[in-house]
Amino acid sequence: MPKPGIARFVALASEPFRSPCRYNRREMGLLDWLDPTREWPAVSGPAPDVNRMTLQFDSLRFGDPIDSARFLGRPGAFEWHSRIKKDCDLRYAKKGLQLHFREDRLIEIRFVIGTARPLAPDGTPLTREIDKDRIIALFGEPDPGGSDDETLQIFHGNGVASDFDLDESGHLTEWALYPDD
Repeated sequence: MPKPGIARFVALASEPFRSPCRYNRREMGLLDWLDPTREWPAVSGPAPDVNRMTLQFDSLRFGDPIDSARFLGRPGAFEWHSRIKKDCDLRYAKKGLQLHFREDRLIEIRFVIGTARPLAPDGTPLTREIDKDRIIALFGEPDPGGSDDETLQIFHGNGVASDFDLDESGHLTEWALYPDD
């Protein structure tokens, strides 16, 4: 049986907080501050395409802070890996998109192929029908030290590298982009 003090704390934590400040009338839950995307608007539609030359979003580049992702809207899920290190994921399941931030800076863009249909540099939509040979034709030779039957790692020569995750039949399931430093 919980102690009366704990029950009261749980009840208080679930009640909305009304700021006494006359300039801040927004109601917020006690733990709202844990999600920096909580006030972002909802934005429907598919994941945007990356710029075909830079392999980054035009409005969100590697090294940009989390607030730069606001144009994508509030994510369906937000997860802290380390609040102290500002290491978190923004997951947009309906867009097939996941963003990873570390030290409040974008370090990875990941597309879930099938839900997302990003474009290759030549404009080819990436679908689950794309196989290992087609990925090599579109993006170049994989790095032998970072590739195997499940993942192709390709350095694009523009400061960006990619991991192409493959299913057991060798077809594309996910495409991750990250700085190659």
